[in-house]
Order: sequence, then C-alpha cells, then structure tokens
Amino acid sequence: MCTRALFGVVVYGNIKILNQGKIIFMKNRSTRFIAFLSYLSLLLGMLIIQAHAGPLCVPGQVVKFSNAGNVVVVEYTVKEQLLANPDPIPFLRIYGDGLVKVHYPAYMLKAGDYEYKMTKQELKELIRNMDENCIVGFDKETVKQKVKEEAIRIQSEAVVGEQILHYRSDASISEIKVHLEDYVSDNSVIEDSVLKRTARKKSELLNTHAEFENIDFVAQQYLNVEEVQGFAAAVMVLKDIANNPKLKKVSQ
Repeated sequence: MCTRALFGVVVYGNIKILNQGKIIFMKNRSTRFIAFLSYLSLLLGMLIIQAHAGPLCVPGQVVKFSNAGNVVVVEYTVKEQLLANPDPIPFLRIYGDGLVKVHYPAYMLKAGDYEYKMTKQELKELIRNMDENCIVGFDKETVKQKVKEEAIRIQSEAVVGEQILHYRSDASISEIKVHLEDYVSDNSVIEDSVLKRTARKKSELLNTHAEFENIDFVAQQYLNVEEVQGFAAAVMVLKDIANNPKLKKVSQ
C-alpha cells in the first residue's frame, strides 16, 4: 500500500484524508491524479497569496482604548461543551495599562493565575492586530452566512465520483472580546469589509464579542472566508501571549 504525505494530506491507497476534516474516496487512479494536481495547485496558490497578503480587514484610521488598569481591553477564553461546571474566569485578560492575566482552571496541570505586563506599544500592536484580523466589529450572523455559502461552493466543486464526509470533534467555543473607546474607519478605502463594518452601529464596533465553534476545524476547511482566517490568526496571537515566558505565577 502506497502512503504519501504533502502539506497535511495523506493518501492511503484509494482513500485520501485531508487535515481539514474531509475524507474523499477516489474511484480510480486518473481521478486521484487529477485531484492530487488540483490540490497541489491550490496549495501553491495559497502560499503565493500568503506571501504577499496584507491585513484581512482594512484597519480603522483611529482606534482608541482605555489605559486604565481596571478596564479589560481584550479577553480570550475557550468554553468546552463537555464540562458540566466550566470555570467562569476567562483564560486570558489584558487590561488598559498592559497587565496580562492568564488563568488555568483547577483541573489543569498549570492550575493557577499568572501575570506579566506588556508595553504600551505591544498593546497598541495587539489592538491593531485584532482590527486587521476582522475581530473588531465581528458580525456573527454575517460570518455564519458566508461560511454557509462557502460550504455550498466547496460541495458544488467536488470532483464527480467523490464522496465528502465531514467529522466534528466535541464542541469547544472560542470567544474573543475587544473593548474600545473610539473607532473611526478610513472611508476613503472602498472595500467591502470596511463598508460593512462602518455601516454598523458604533457601539457594536466599540464592544466586540466574537466567537467560533471548533475554530481549528473551521479555519482549515473554509480557507476563503476572511473572517474565519482572521479569527484563527487572532487566536494564535492571543495563545502566544498566554504562553509568554515573562508570565509569573501569582496564585494557586
């Protein structure tokens, strides 16, 4: 039996398993070869696009946030649906003065609270990152519709003779909250994402509550939905902050 691996794609005989949660059964060698070339072209195209890519969303022209030590500016947590009594304390909280608090529940090996303080510039860059990755002004219903349309497109372009099965692990919901004091978009930039966000109420831009279920799976499957990719990128940034070596344990 021949086994090949390429950028997360593994082929076992007549079954190709993609790391984005699809299982495709190939009926013959020619179909497998055509699908292999198509996927290779897609991967190369993605690499080229990513190499030249700028922000997923055009950021605001003016973004202001509190510098108070008692105001949470960015918050990130993951809710596991299987837990009967989830810990109510968010995993990551970042305050206006740059204080970073990370909380691990009692049932985890690293249980306890950790802290460190990021610089004012680092906090500004983080807020900018949240904006560029489409978190500020995140519209759950709009994103849900875009994912639905992309799912239909993917299904319609599936190679004839392939059967696509989707799997889902136990649900986990990732949440990101961003609290700003002011947000003004650059209306001179005529771009769909900007126009949609500026058309919303300012209060919705200043207090964002973005969430995704099983974001790792969704991000691998819907490569063309900018809000999905932005959310996944933002999660990676926040996880990096939560793993900063400067963190010191302050309580059990």
